[in-house]
Amino acid sequence: MISRTILRSLIPPVAWDGRVIIIASAVRSFGYGFISVFLGVYLDLLEFTPFEAGLVFSAIMAGGDAHDRSAAALAHDGPNGVRQVV
Repeated sequence: MISRTILRSLIPPVAWDGRVIIIASAVRSFGYGFISVFLGVYLDLLEFTPFEAGLVFSAIMAGGDAHDRSAAALAHDGPNGVRQVV
């Protein structure tokens, strides 16, 4: 078992807001995984072919990418040169 001293030297301390971001990211990832499995089963129940299901998943990923790119395009530099999305 790894001692606390070794563990603390490997993982730097994180402030409260950093912990909130990490937890939110973990919950978001769990949600994406759950929805992916659920959607795959649902599309199978609707008798989609694997190709059609792949098109649905590809469209979802393309939409997410378009959203991320549009948000990045609308971002601007805030105080101290920090990028902010409004």
